[in-house]
Amino acid sequence: NVEVIEPEFLCCGHALKNIGNMKLYKKIACKNLDLMPGDIDYIITDCASCLMSLKEYSEILEGSYKQKAEELNDKIISIYELLEKIEYCCDKQLPNIVGYHNPCANRFNSEEDTICSLLKKSKNTKLVLLRDKQECCGASLPFAMQNKELSLKISENNSEKFINSAVDIILTSCPLCFIGLKRGLLSKKSSIE
Repeated sequence: NVEVIEPEFLCCGHALKNIGNMKLYKKIACKNLDLMPGDIDYIITDCASCLMSLKEYSEILEGSYKQKAEELNDKIISIYELLEKIEYCCDKQLPNIVGYHNPCANRFNSEEDTICSLLKKSKNTKLVLLRDKQECCGASLPFAMQNKELSLKISENNSEKFINSAVDIILTSCPLCFIGLKRGLLSKKSSIE
């Protein structure tokens, strides 16, 4: 039995960190920590970049905010980790061949393993991982805004790897990766979802 509380958090600040605005990133981190009650079991996100940023609060803050961030750090998990913990099993039929794009933000944690474990529980689904071929999707900010042509080329190249693997659908846990891969697929006129 899970009760969900939805406090009014601000953006995690990931994009601010990426452009080097650490002052505003820290300010947002403090505001979010003020909004996080301490008596909860988990803080859940479905975004790989948010997960990484929320867990970094303890590394960038000082004093009482650092202490609160450290106390909450083990409670910050992805929705996929929660689904694994409660032994959720999807009875919905997924497409036959599912491709998974592991976001850059996941490259240093175990979220990919958790997501893959959940997907493998789906009946009649083949999971395609391109670990040896994957690179950034090309949509990372501010890179994509400053290098539009190169960003699109990276998105196209990464999408083409999935097209060549004959997947029916591509899943990712990062909204920017979704945008990057979608741009690449549209550019290649692919019908992959």
